[in-house]
Amino acid sequence: MKFCEITVNIESVKWEQVLKHWAWLLKDQLEFNVWFLTRFADLFVYMDDDSVWRLDTGAGTFERLAESRNEFADLIDIEDNVGLWFLPNLIDVLESQGRLLQPGQCYENRDSALFTRGSGT
Repeated sequence: MKFCEITVNIESVKWEQVLKHWAWLLKDQLEFNVWFLTRFADLFVYMDDDSVWRLDTGAGTFERLAESRNEFADLIDIEDNVGLWFLPNLIDVLESQGRLLQPGQCYENRDSALFTRGSGT
Protein backbone atom coordinates (compact mmCIF):
# COMPACT_ATOMS: atom_id res chain seq x y z
CA MET A 1 0.00 0.00 0.00
CA LYS A 2 1.04 3.56 -0.59
CA PHE A 3 1.62 5.80 2.40
CA CYS A 4 -1.42 7.94 1.50
CA GLU A 5 -3.56 4.77 1.64
CA ILE A 6 -2.69 4.07 5.28
CA THR A 7 -2.72 7.64 6.61
CA VAL A 8 -5.19 10.52 6.76
CA ASN A 9 -4.72 14.03 5.40
CA ILE A 10 -4.26 16.14 8.54
CA GLU A 11 -4.66 19.62 7.09
CA SER A 12 -8.23 20.11 8.32
CA VAL A 13 -7.84 18.47 11.74
CA LYS A 14 -8.54 20.80 14.65
CA TRP A 15 -5.68 19.59 16.85
CA GLU A 16 -6.63 21.63 19.92
CA GLN A 17 -10.02 19.90 20.02
CA VAL A 18 -8.64 16.46 19.29
CA LEU A 19 -5.70 16.54 21.67
CA LYS A 20 -7.65 17.89 24.64
CA HIS A 21 -9.00 14.35 25.06
CA TRP A 22 -5.45 13.15 25.55
CA ALA A 23 -4.20 15.89 27.91
CA TRP A 24 -4.00 13.35 30.75
CA LEU A 25 -1.43 11.36 28.76
CA LEU A 26 0.40 14.17 26.96
CA LYS A 27 0.72 16.50 29.96
CA ASP A 28 4.50 16.06 30.18
CA GLN A 29 4.98 16.62 26.45
CA LEU A 30 4.52 20.35 26.10
CA GLU A 31 5.82 20.79 22.57
CA PHE A 32 5.70 18.44 19.63
CA ASN A 33 5.10 18.56 15.91
CA VAL A 34 2.28 16.54 14.38
CA TRP A 35 3.74 14.39 11.63
CA PHE A 36 0.97 12.08 10.43
CA LEU A 37 -2.21 10.28 11.44
CA THR A 38 -3.04 6.66 10.65
CA ARG A 39 -6.42 5.55 9.39
CA PHE A 40 -7.01 4.12 12.88
CA ALA A 41 -6.41 7.51 14.55
CA ASP A 42 -2.93 6.81 15.88
CA LEU A 43 -0.88 9.98 15.86
CA PHE A 44 2.82 10.16 15.01
CA VAL A 45 4.71 13.22 16.20
CA TYR A 46 8.29 14.38 16.41
CA MET A 47 9.87 16.42 19.17
CA ASP A 48 12.34 19.29 19.00
CA ASP A 49 15.15 16.73 19.47
CA ASP A 50 13.79 14.95 16.32
CA SER A 51 12.70 11.85 18.27
CA VAL A 52 9.55 10.17 16.93
CA TRP A 53 6.64 9.24 19.19
CA ARG A 54 3.32 7.46 18.66
CA LEU A 55 0.05 8.19 20.41
CA ASP A 56 -1.69 4.82 20.25
CA THR A 57 -5.32 5.77 20.72
CA GLY A 58 -6.47 2.17 21.06
CA ALA A 59 -4.08 1.30 23.87
CA GLY A 60 -3.96 4.78 25.41
CA THR A 61 -0.17 4.96 25.27
CA PHE A 62 2.38 7.51 24.12
CA GLU A 63 5.66 5.84 23.27
CA ARG A 64 9.00 6.80 21.79
CA LEU A 65 9.65 4.81 18.61
CA ALA A 66 12.87 6.27 17.26
CA GLU A 67 15.67 8.66 18.16
CA SER A 68 15.16 10.58 14.90
CA ARG A 69 12.96 10.79 11.81
CA ASN A 70 15.80 9.18 9.84
CA GLU A 71 15.85 6.22 12.21
CA PHE A 72 12.06 6.00 11.96
CA ALA A 73 12.37 5.89 8.15
CA ASP A 74 14.61 2.84 8.57
CA LEU A 75 12.17 1.24 11.01
CA ILE A 76 9.19 1.79 8.74
CA ASP A 77 10.96 -0.21 6.04
CA ILE A 78 10.59 -3.26 8.26
CA GLU A 79 7.31 -4.87 7.16
CA ASP A 80 6.35 -6.00 10.68
CA ASN A 81 6.39 -2.38 11.84
CA VAL A 82 4.15 -1.24 9.00
CA GLY A 83 1.71 -4.00 9.90
CA LEU A 84 1.79 -3.12 13.59
CA TRP A 85 1.60 0.66 13.27
CA PHE A 86 -0.65 1.08 10.22
CA LEU A 87 -2.72 -2.14 9.99
CA PRO A 88 -2.79 -2.29 6.17
CA ASN A 89 -4.31 -5.79 6.16
CA LEU A 90 -7.22 -4.59 8.28
CA ILE A 91 -7.68 -1.59 5.97
CA ASP A 92 -7.92 -4.04 3.05
CA VAL A 93 -10.56 -6.09 4.87
CA LEU A 94 -12.63 -3.05 5.82
CA GLU A 95 -12.47 -1.61 2.31
CA SER A 96 -13.42 -4.96 0.78
CA GLN A 97 -16.53 -4.82 3.00
CA GLY A 98 -17.38 -1.42 1.56
CA ARG A 99 -16.32 0.48 4.69
CA LEU A 100 -14.62 3.35 2.91
CA LEU A 101 -13.46 6.53 4.61
CA GLN A 102 -14.32 10.02 3.51
CA PRO A 103 -11.58 12.69 3.56
CA GLY A 104 -10.59 13.53 7.14
CA GLN A 105 -12.14 10.38 8.62
CA CYS A 106 -10.55 7.56 10.62
CA TYR A 107 -11.77 4.11 11.44
CA GLU A 108 -13.26 3.95 14.89
CA ASN A 109 -11.67 2.19 17.77
CA ARG A 110 -14.61 1.69 20.09
CA ASP A 111 -12.38 2.14 23.12
CA SER A 112 -10.82 5.35 21.82
CA ALA A 113 -11.74 8.80 23.05
CA LEU A 114 -9.85 10.56 20.27
CA PHE A 115 -12.47 10.64 17.53
CA THR A 116 -16.17 10.11 17.32
CA ARG A 117 -17.47 7.38 15.05
CA GLY A 118 -15.92 7.75 11.61
CA SER A 119 -14.91 11.35 12.17
CA GLY A 120 -11.50 12.87 12.56
CA THR A 121 -12.31 16.53 12.15
